[in-house]
Amino acid sequence: MLTTENLEIGYPKAPALLAPISAQVPLHRLTVLLGANGAGKSSLLRTLAGLQRSRAGKVSWAGKDISDFSVQDLAQTISLVLTYRPQDSYMTVEEVVALGRFPYMRWHQGRQKEDTQIIETALACTQATHLRHKRLATLSDGQFQKVMIARALAQDTPVILLDEPTAHLDLAHRFLIFELLCALAHTAQKTILVATHDLEPALQTADKVWLLHNQQCHIALPESLAWEGTLARAFGSERLVYDTQNDTFRLTQTPLACLQLTCLPEATEALHATQKALQRIGFEVVDSAPLQIRLLPAPVGYCWEWVGKGQYNDLETFINTLQTWRIPI
Repeated sequence: MLTTENLEIGYPKAPALLAPISAQVPLHRLTVLLGANGAGKSSLLRTLAGLQRSRAGKVSWAGKDISDFSVQDLAQTISLVLTYRPQDSYMTVEEVVALGRFPYMRWHQGRQKEDTQIIETALACTQATHLRHKRLATLSDGQFQKVMIARALAQDTPVILLDEPTAHLDLAHRFLIFELLCALAHTAQKTILVATHDLEPALQTADKVWLLHNQQCHIALPESLAWEGTLARAFGSERLVYDTQNDTFRLTQTPLACLQLTCLPEATEALHATQKALQRIGFEVVDSAPLQIRLLPAPVGYCWEWVGKGQYNDLETFINTLQTWRIPI
């Protein structure tokens, strides 16, 4: 197990970034490392990987301080996936993934049968087999991240550390990368720690969260951190609040007016979309208010009735009308 004991991170002549950390990264689980910019995520990750010396304390694997590991032993224990992308690389995907086998190869030996099997498995696990002959420079950001994870798998280490693996990815690929990491932790028996700013996919897939806030490392289930308010304190502000029911942050604003919104039971999805649109343009939905909106069935879909004002056949027209009217509070 990857363990820290009274670990202090930072630089020798500067104050410590965090209070001493004594913790364990859970075996065969996905742990996410969260925190605001400057909280110390990258420094902690580099220290855990043995790339940056600690100010005090130690990091150990299976009871042995990683500072006592040889370079080869460390490379066979911990693999690291960074965000850096060499844009001018003409190596193929297979050649890049094969670099993960370097810690196991003798200088006088080429790739062995076992190496080839491990590379094939790594490509298959990351669904990157079809990319094997493509040049690294031709890959999309999502494909590139899969290849870097495949290289880490080919390195065949029990621990994989990743720094912002979903940076620059679109929404779908962010969720897919975290889904892949979760599967690798549970099925490939990897101990994975990911530093990320992508709260939504991270909180939906993580088994454990390390949250850096106010120079402390808070370690708990994602649901516990949300329920206890730690996430809100770490990332919220006067106008940004955490919605514990929907696991999302949202902006707050002084409402233009309060209104009542009613609908038939079967219109739940349309009601939810209408509520979100109303909140976005500054209206607060309450149980009782002089301003009343009714969501009614129509020959095709629904219509929106502003009681005493008129009916609108689609949500966009209704919302645009509300935005152009001056309504007293």
